[in-house]
Amino acid sequence: MKKGLLGAVATTALIWVSCSSDEEMENIETAARNTIGFNVAAISMEKKLEEGAVIYGLTTGFGKFANVVISREEAEQLQKNLIISHTCAMGEPYETKYVRAAMLLRCNALSRGNSGIRLETIQTMIDMLNAGIHPVIPEKGSLGASGDLAPLSHIALALISSDALRPRAH
Repeated sequence: MKKGLLGAVATTALIWVSCSSDEEMENIETAARNTIGFNVAAISMEKKLEEGAVIYGLTTGFGKFANVVISREEAEQLQKNLIISHTCAMGEPYETKYVRAAMLLRCNALSRGNSGIRLETIQTMIDMLNAGIHPVIPEKGSLGASGDLAPLSHIALALISSDALRPRAH
């Protein structure tokens, strides 16, 4: 197997990628040494939620609603609503190679274990990449100062809704 550009970038951090060419990612895996960090951060976040901690965006609203506390029962729906509201891009879909690269880079960034994300979430994205399944991400539209919230929301939506997916064309 040849190490492609994405493989070289990814293997310097926490995700391992074998590439048969610069555009084909194969056998994506998390580095075993990272799973402890994931679990510690996710367990810590879960513990805070169980203790009733007020955490911006998880147990509160956003922006001017930051002082509005959301019940534990409504928190999951809040997160889904946030993702859905941010999937507002439009236009032609990005080429598959760009969508898959964005997913890989998101996995790599999240694999640092600082966000409190569960390992299962990243593993789902890795499984999707390994199976050749990815979301449709339109080319036009952005949200927020960084401009990446709309495309990233399309990736997140694919994790909770199969309607947002497309298989890799062969």
